[in-house]
Amino acid sequence: VLDNLEIKNRIKEYNYKIMKGDISQSGTEAEALLNKIGSKSIPFLAVFIPGDNFSSPLCLRDIYTKKDLLDILEKADEESKKTNKGKNQLIIFDSAN
Repeated sequence: VLDNLEIKNRIKEYNYKIMKGDISQSGTEAEALLNKIGSKSIPFLAVFIPGDNFSSPLCLRDIYTKKDLLDILEKADEESKKTNKGKNQLIIFDSAN
């Protein structure tokens, strides 16, 4: 899904900061963040929106489609326009880089 041209263009258009969390080994910061968010499965994707709701990211777990991701990116963009506190952060968790 993330290699789709429409997704890549949307991420670029919305000026997302993208981070990847590798949880192939235990005890990493990525694993701690994944646990804090409350997920145990991968793939896992979280969109953090600057402002008051930063600690409650929009999440996609397990299997998700291009439409699911486009919908969550749109929702995140709408929310970030309300806060106007910086760019959204898209964090992708996987088992390997």
